[in-house]
Amino acid sequence: MNKPIVTFIGFFLLIFGMLNLTLVLVGVKLAPFVFLDFAGRGIGFLIKLLMVIFGIVIIVVSRSTFDGGTMPEQ
Repeated sequence: MNKPIVTFIGFFLLIFGMLNLTLVLVGVKLAPFVFLDFAGRGIGFLIKLLMVIFGIVIIVVSRSTFDGGTMPEQ
């Protein structure tokens, strides 16, 4: 897959996850993500936290330069 697209998806997850977590503290809910709290507040919080974590992981993995080389011999 194209690196900029994967990085954009990672940033999308990171930004909207953080925005959701921040707005929950105030008591506001974003309309596209209201369904996350239907199962309960704890599960909704967990899903939002996982959005942030997976966003960071996707960004780091997509921006890394792994060449698939072998380990150096000693």
